[in-house]
Amino acid sequence: MKIQVDNEMRGYVLSAGRRLYRSSVVLGSTQEPFSSTISVIPVPASDQITFNFPALTGKTMYIQLFDLHGKSIFKESYSVFNNTIKINTTHFKSGLYTYKVNDAYHNYTGKFIIKR
Repeated sequence: MKIQVDNEMRGYVLSAGRRLYRSSVVLGSTQEPFSSTISVIPVPASDQITFNFPALTGKTMYIQLFDLHGKSIFKESYSVFNNTIKINTTHFKSGLYTYKVNDAYHNYTGKFIIKR
């Protein structure tokens, strides 16, 4: 049995007989997805990156940054103030990095570039 999810976060169950059944169970919130409420600027970055959270002021966010090999190089929790969190990247080498951002209800991952 395989479960697939549509864009509206309603579950689908595929039975062994290859029939597709739509579940009435809602798997997530009907609010705007978390991923559409976060952005990272500038691209590419050099001395700092800024996470923008337009709808999340006052919430505590956990940010973890990883190098190209998946090694965690930064981990910190922040209270979102003025919809932004700024992180100093002057000690990062040029290259591609990934990040994981989460709070109690949302998870988001993405990439950013450091260029010297």
